[in-house]
Amino acid sequence: MEKDLYTLVSLAQQGDRGALESILEMFSPLLNKQKRMVGLNDQDDLLQTLRELLIEKTLHFDIEHSPDFSHFKKLKGELNDD
Repeated sequence: MEKDLYTLVSLAQQGDRGALESILEMFSPLLNKQKRMVGLNDQDDLLQTLRELLIEKTLHFDIEHSPDFSHFKKLKGELNDD
């Protein structure tokens, strides 16, 4: 069963290396797209840096204060009122 990003982040923050690997795999297409924006000699270095940054941000993300869908709906409603 595929887990959502919220669950994977929570598990990764609890030390689940498999969850962290799943997050890296989930973002792999985006990271690979970004690496192609630099020269061939720098692609591996950029990919490694992006992976390290993703790991760091995942492990330090404040999951308790992240907005939920109701927050999104409220913001969307405010935008439509303008």
